[in-house]
Amino acid sequence: MEKIKIDNFSKEYPRCHFPEFTSLDKDNCTAIYEKISKKLGLATTSDGLALVRTIDARQKTCPTAEGIGDQFSFTSLLTTYGLKGADNVYVNWYRYDRIDKLKFSDLDKYFLDIWYRA
Repeated sequence: MEKIKIDNFSKEYPRCHFPEFTSLDKDNCTAIYEKISKKLGLATTSDGLALVRTIDARQKTCPTAEGIGDQFSFTSLLTTYGLKGADNVYVNWYRYDRIDKLKFSDLDKYFLDIWYRA
C-alpha cells in the first residue's frame, strides 16, 4: 500500500486506523500472476503488462455500477447479481508485482479512500 494513501486516510479519519492489509512478497505475487495467466490462456512467460492488457481487453462494463460515485458499494453490487464477497481480497496495484491482501469489508467500506491514483 502506498504510504500517501495511508497518510491521506489518517488525515480524513483522524480517529480511525487504516484498514489492516498485507503486502504480498514476490513469490506470492508471482503465484497469483501465474494462476490468472493460466486461466486466461496466457503463457506464464509473458510479463505483467501483458496480463493487465488482456484483462483490460476482456473486461465488460457492469451497467449497475456506472455513475454510482460516492455511494459505490461492492457488497450491494455483488448482491444485485446474487453473489457474496470473499472474506479477503487481493488488490493489484500495477503489473501483478505489487499486490495487497485486505478484508473485503474494509475495501467495500473505504473503497474511495483506497482506490485512487496517488
